[in-house]
Amino acid sequence: MSTHQYYEFQAIDQPLTQEEQQAVARLSSRVDPHPRQAVFVYHWSNFPGNPRETLLKYYDAMLYLANWGSRQLMFRFPQSALDLEAVMAYSQPLIVQDYLSLSTEDEYAILSVEFHDEEGQDWVEGSGWLPAMLTLRDDILRGDYRALYLAWLKVLEVDDLLGSVLEPPVPSGLRQLSSALRSFVEFFEIDERLIQVAAEASGSRKVTPDGWLRRALSQLSGEERDAFLVRLAQGEPHLSVELHRRLREVAPLSEPEQPSRRTVAQLLREAE
Repeated sequence: MSTHQYYEFQAIDQPLTQEEQQAVARLSSRVDPHPRQAVFVYHWSNFPGNPRETLLKYYDAMLYLANWGSRQLMFRFPQSALDLEAVMAYSQPLIVQDYLSLSTEDEYAILSVEFHDEEGQDWVEGSGWLPAMLTLRDDILRGDYRALYLAWLKVLEVDDLLGSVLEPPVPSGLRQLSSALRSFVEFFEIDERLIQVAAEASGSRKVTPDGWLRRALSQLSGEERDAFLVRLAQGEPHLSVELHRRLREVAPLSEPEQPSRRTVAQLLREAE
């Protein structure tokens, strides 16, 4: 039986320069230079470089798929735009980091979600999966951690966590999954019964009120508002994430009360 490996890289925040495209093209004759995307498909050989290093140097998202059951999704974030502590809460206990990990290097943070199902021998085409999940990167930057929680749930299917381990913070909106989250669930084959149980403790997602935005903006000095406008006009990526974080500092929003965290044993028992 032949092997099938699919690697796809996407640049989101800014396109690759001509020089960067040529550097990627030198990795393999199987790829054509493109400012936003690179796809590598192998049947008898392997990717010649290091996927993580390629992502770190040139791209913002990477998807890997192999027909022997390996699946991986990685995102690169600017460290300054990501709440590292909040994301790390979904990589506990330590064994979870074999599947859901966050690492930092230079000014970037790399989030990796990967599972290796040795029984998975289905031939699955890789094309289309990464574009369907790209918006999850922006969701995570904005504090929507549903994808992280769903990845944590998947760990319960593939590894033996102690029954006394508590679940991470349950994000709101698990009853109303976006199309990107649905693709994430399908790509990693996450048990729908576990999702249904998890959703019982998940509230509805709330839209930030316009009134609060106006009040919070009025708390900024004219000089600070002008500085944000200049950066907006210059096309700085993720500026809205930084602005919302600053607005919550000057005008804190009341956070909904977190439900009692359940144990691994409770979640698995209820799913059964």
